[in-house]
Amino acid sequence: LKKIGREVGEKVTILYSTPFGSFKGSTFQIVGKYQSDIQGMNDKLFFLPLDQAQRILEMPGEVTELLLITSDPHKAASILPGLNELFSREDESGKYLLQLWNKDYELIELFDFAVKMYNSIYVFIIILACFVLVNTLIMIVNERTREIGMMSALGLKSREILYLFTMEGVIMGILGSALGAVMGGIITRVFSVVGIDYSAAFEGVDTTEYLMSPIYYTVFSLENLVFCFVLGVIIVTIACIIPARKAAKLEPTEALRQI
Repeated sequence: LKKIGREVGEKVTILYSTPFGSFKGSTFQIVGKYQSDIQGMNDKLFFLPLDQAQRILEMPGEVTELLLITSDPHKAASILPGLNELFSREDESGKYLLQLWNKDYELIELFDFAVKMYNSIYVFIIILACFVLVNTLIMIVNERTREIGMMSALGLKSREILYLFTMEGVIMGILGSALGAVMGGIITRVFSVVGIDYSAAFEGVDTTEYLMSPIYYTVFSLENLVFCFVLGVIIVTIACIIPARKAAKLEPTEALRQI
């Protein structure tokens, strides 16, 4: 609406060509604003009542496409055979073509590839963070081997030493994961409103042609924050148990000799 200088309630004239090649114009009143997450659709897409679209295309009582929406997009493939059988009985001429929403659409395939790539990057980052975290905690526990040996010499049982270091790891995991989740949530929330502007990177590129926006917005998800918090606590706990069990099994004299 901003590009055409109109507001809701005002009128706009649309010029179009008929199926026979002649040019015509029709005036419509704007009754609402369409807002999508894809910027290109906001700039180029508008909706008309079915009867008006049939009038413009000179196709009274006809349509060019039927869109069937399922409650679960992943079940569309299982419904297709039944629809094919139904239309084959009703349509002997074979003029109807049934096609899945995600078949032979390059843009959707590109989105699917991007999602898989981003998920792979996320998994790699999580694995890398796990290795760094586990390695750091193992080094910390190994440096305290003498302390563990001292505890054993004072009469603490291996089970008690293991419990002590495990609880210490759990507390560290809870505090660290909580801090990370809170900071990550705040940053994500801010950029979900403000957005990250990549206009400089797209300079000279018509992003609307590719249904893209130069401003990207993060998605604030409480579920993701809870998942990261729980994952951090579990990883830290496991990382503390492994070296603590090894050190707790050492003889006091042997543990005290280690540097």
